[in-house]
Amino acid sequence: LLASLYASKEQNYMYSYCRPEWLSKERRMPMLAAELLAYDADILCLQEVDYSVFTDFFRPMLYSKGYRGFYSNKISQQREGCAMFWRDDRFDCTMKDTLAIRDLLKQEVDAYVIDTDKWDSMKGIHNLLASHKNLREIVAEKVGTVCQIARLRLKQTQQQHQLPEQMLVANTHLFFHPMADHVRAIQAFVICRKMDELRRSERNNDGDPFLLCGDLNSDPCAGAMQLLFAQSLIPDLTDCWKHLDLYKWNELDDEDGDEGPSANTNFVDDNMQSHTSSQHQCCQATVPALKFPASFPHLFSGCQDIPEFTNFVRGFQETLDYVLASQPAEDGSNIGFVPVSSAPMPSRSDIVPYIAMPNEHMPSDHIAVVCDLQFSRKEI
Repeated sequence: LLASLYASKEQNYMYSYCRPEWLSKERRMPMLAAELLAYDADILCLQEVDYSVFTDFFRPMLYSKGYRGFYSNKISQQREGCAMFWRDDRFDCTMKDTLAIRDLLKQEVDAYVIDTDKWDSMKGIHNLLASHKNLREIVAEKVGTVCQIARLRLKQTQQQHQLPEQMLVANTHLFFHPMADHVRAIQAFVICRKMDELRRSERNNDGDPFLLCGDLNSDPCAGAMQLLFAQSLIPDLTDCWKHLDLYKWNELDDEDGDEGPSANTNFVDDNMQSHTSSQHQCCQATVPALKFPASFPHLFSGCQDIPEFTNFVRGFQETLDYVLASQPAEDGSNIGFVPVSSAPMPSRSDIVPYIAMPNEHMPSDHIAVVCDLQFSRKEI
């Protein structure tokens, strides 16, 4: 949504072209609410939501329109996080939870032996963290990323063959730093590992269908997206790990907004590019191949054509936001989703006259990803 605390903080830098009133939450939030209601969605996954905006505005407004939901603050002094809503007449929520990725990572690293035949890349992550103190401190102690997960039971399914009894929805906002592609890849792996555990309920050991939504702070070619789309991330075939030894935690990383690389990080990155190859080689032996087990469903984008961008600020335009859905199993053992349609996205020429986003007519610096999906089962 563009949290109000970041909009005001960046007013004199990133959003200096905006009139102050265009950035005020009193103006932006009603515009965002009208947009969300116009989509008439069954499920809403929002990121960068101010806690006060959730409690004082979005929750009462959306509850009055027949939604239910919950909020999860990121682990930070900043009062912003993720919010998820669903239609009360379509779903019963039987479980909702907020997972701290750094805590989940610790648990999974400790427990990887139990499931090593399926998610054996956890062993490689464990070895990497054990040998790399700086990375261990970043992903297991510093980064405050959370993931919301809800189990939604469909109402009035009446034994319909193409409808599952329930589904899972995950909503997250991955770590933002432009030199932390490797951190986001690890975060994506751990989230999917947990989703696989939760989707295999007593009712359906083959696995419930699920959605993974959020601001993943990763362009379509980034390591996290290679992993999510291709189900594997091989060190020799990616530059995802090129900043493994270069990126160091800065306490400001816990406070900055997530909107593209800052001038300072660009400077650091550009000046260190000449060292990337040698640094990458020195840690090559410890970098694991990340692979999903064959039983984990393939994921696809709810937007059949990946947008040119979903974030448009001065000096940075890229696709960072996604709705990912699980495909039906090829053997017909479980239900998944198939794409139906997606909302049109603005073009660059639509935004350039206003310099960037937000602006007088666009209340956020991100564009909503809106899509229609349909449950489906492969016929054998």
